[in-house]
Formats: sequence, structure tokens, C-alpha cells
Amino acid sequence: MLPETPAVTHVLDIPAAGGLYSGVGAIHGWICEPMGDLTVRFNGGAPIPLLYGAQRADVLAAGACDHAAVGFVTIWNWSGGS
Repeated sequence: MLPETPAVTHVLDIPAAGGLYSGVGAIHGWICEPMGDLTVRFNGGAPIPLLYGAQRADVLAAGACDHAAVGFVTIWNWSGGS
């Protein structure tokens, strides 16, 4: 019997592993059920708040979550780090 594969309940779309970024852009992805405030940190820096609740019909259609308001985002200056 094969072990059960855990369900994916969150994804960080940008930044992607190994990606190179410059200028002003977005950090975004989705999470089905966050446990508290959502933040991201780079290299041990201060936590950066993420806005949560954007509609992600693609996530709902894929069956990953039971509702579509799962997207998160923040704006980030990849060149200056703030």
C-alpha cells in the first residue's frame, strides 16, 4: 500500500525558488486556511504583512480549497528590499 500524499494547502507563486527579480513587483500565492496573520521574511529580516482574501477561482476549480477567497499578496521592491 502506498503512503497517502498530503494535500497541498498553500503555494507561494512569486517568488519562485531560484528566481531572479528586480524592480518593484509582487509577492503572491494562496493558502486555504491561514493560522493567524500572514507574513513573509527575507534573510531573517522583519516580517512583511501579506494581504489575504483575494479570489482565486483556479484554486477552487482545482479542488485545493473549499472556497476561492484564498489569495495573498504584497508589493515588494526587489532592488531595494522594501
